[in-house]
Amino acid sequence: MSIINIMNQIMHMEMNCASQSLKQYELKPWQAAMFFSLHQNSGMSQRELAKKMKLTPPTITSGIKKMEKQGLIERRPDEQDQRIMRLYLTEKAENCLEQVWGVINKMEEMLVSGFSIEEKILLRRFLLQMLDNLKQQAERTTDQKNN
Repeated sequence: MSIINIMNQIMHMEMNCASQSLKQYELKPWQAAMFFSLHQNSGMSQRELAKKMKLTPPTITSGIKKMEKQGLIERRPDEQDQRIMRLYLTEKAENCLEQVWGVINKMEEMLVSGFSIEEKILLRRFLLQMLDNLKQQAERTTDQKNN
């Protein structure tokens, strides 16, 4: 089986597992990712959040609306430019964040169960190298399109 095939199967199974684990918080995995992005960078605009998460603005807008209805995100006008809406986690979201982190940590523990510390370090290094390889390829592709 190819590395790509193995990685696809891992990602598919991991997303299913994460979806099941996050159901109790009425969250989807991509919403949990929004949680963490807004927790780290409170007050981002929708455009900034979409760019950071590599999602389209309509996808972000849909997610924000759902999370607003759940009382997890609130929009506030930018102090300098009232046309820009800034996104903030609510107190309810901040309280939920610890439990969501727990789900993520359990997922990671399950994924590397049976690995030695050295194997975990190597796996992380290999995955980061693969990510870097993909970023470099994307940059080359972008440069070729611009020339």
